[in-house]
Amino acid sequence: MIQPWLTARSTNNVINNIESLQSLLSVQEILSSSTGDAHSLTDALPGILRTILETTGYQNGRISLITSESNATLVVSATDGRDETESLDSPPRNLQEALEFFDAQPDREVYIAHSPPGEGALRASGPEETPVPWSEIFVPLRAENSTFGILSLQKPGSEIFAQEMILLLSLFARQMAAAFNSFKLKTAWQSAETQVQEILRDKHDLAAILVHDLQGPLANVLTSLELLEAEVGGEENSSLSLMMDIAIRSSKLLEALVNSLLDISRLEAGQQITDLELVAVSDIVDYVAEVEGPVLEQRQVTLVRDIDPNLPLIKVNVDILQRVLLNLFDNALKVSKRDQKIFVSAYHDVDNRDVRICVLDQGPGVPEAYHERIFEKYQRVDESSTSKGLGLGLAFCKLAMEAHGGRIWVENTAEQGACFCLILPIDNQITSSPQS
Repeated sequence: MIQPWLTARSTNNVINNIESLQSLLSVQEILSSSTGDAHSLTDALPGILRTILETTGYQNGRISLITSESNATLVVSATDGRDETESLDSPPRNLQEALEFFDAQPDREVYIAHSPPGEGALRASGPEETPVPWSEIFVPLRAENSTFGILSLQKPGSEIFAQEMILLLSLFARQMAAAFNSFKLKTAWQSAETQVQEILRDKHDLAAILVHDLQGPLANVLTSLELLEAEVGGEENSSLSLMMDIAIRSSKLLEALVNSLLDISRLEAGQQITDLELVAVSDIVDYVAEVEGPVLEQRQVTLVRDIDPNLPLIKVNVDILQRVLLNLFDNALKVSKRDQKIFVSAYHDVDNRDVRICVLDQGPGVPEAYHERIFEKYQRVDESSTSKGLGLGLAFCKLAMEAHGGRIWVENTAEQGACFCLILPIDNQITSSPQS
């Protein structure tokens, strides 16, 4: 019967042997270049084992990896100068004894077994028995207090392994364990990332389907309200007329939100802007002013325009640009108080061949920390604000501008307020044309 005994050693000692340090560095280099996939890592084990044997001066050794689910064992061995890799259904007897020992005493770092004279033992490379007494040292490869592998060296005789040898083998084992743990964590992270992307894709697809399906019923609501308004007629200031106006306006806002959600999905997917046409910036501003007119009047906020009359035409998707400016005007109105002003300006940057449109309010401004974040989805400057929203308007504006080859940003003015600026490039084939 093999009589095992244990020797545990602290790894706080300093290794002064230069050759040992060089071997540790060599093994680390092999491991660092082999963590791309499982095959490259296991393929590197014979070279690592040869380096360990050359450093220690032993001829026989093995690195064994155990699959926790099936208890199958991959054994990389070197016996009398011959390398061999084999897969076993279960660990060999002496390896199983070492595993059981480490599982029972997880704080122990070394297991050493000796054979009495006349008693043989299985070699790592096959079923042959060696008739001479031998000693074998086992060092665990551990992950989260669980032993998933063993580094073992075998030598003839029964003398005790030196403390320096035990320390060196422990360091080799920890190097290998760290590499396998790193690969395992990397694999788990990649798998989790893939699952998250699949969940987000499914969520995105579901949201796109739901938003798309809202278009039909919403269009029916709007048509019905407009027909009902025509049927009812009556005085403009009657209660019924006012309620109809509110219902139609709210439905149109909801329609704009649905369209923005669909456009965000399309633009994020990289779809190109279509239905481009030449338009005057002043026409876009006129449309927005007409839509926002009742709200401006109700809140007693004044719109001030400064549009260069010699602006060239711009080639854009008119509907999308209108909604971009409507978003900016809506945001400006939300922060504007009675008797304040909203300024819209547009000019031609001849040097950069683009048109720049700015919408300036007299509100509190946007904190600098939010200058980038507010253009991300679901981001709002003041979460406690009574003005509720999904935080999608500016995200849509950013995607729309980038799809047109332009950009959008915000800056605070010296006086007070936020200034949102758009840049739209001028098509090279378009000649300047005064706006009416």
